[in-house]
Amino acid sequence: MTAYLNCLQVLNLLILAWLLRVLEKYPEAYASERGKNLATKEDIGDITKTVEEIRVQCACELKDYNRS
Repeated sequence: MTAYLNCLQVLNLLILAWLLRVLEKYPEAYASERGKNLATKEDIGDITKTVEEIRVQCACELKDYNRS
């Protein structure tokens, strides 16, 4: 009976160690992905601004070209 309990305790410790290892990596991966998402949001804002500026510039140039 004690051998069974010892094996059960070892198994519980192994499971606990594995669980702690998995949970230790999760916050790091979550924070990393969140950082990437925030950087992408910032980049999209800059890219959209640049595209709109170019669109306005092209529209003005096209209007000037059509007048000529």
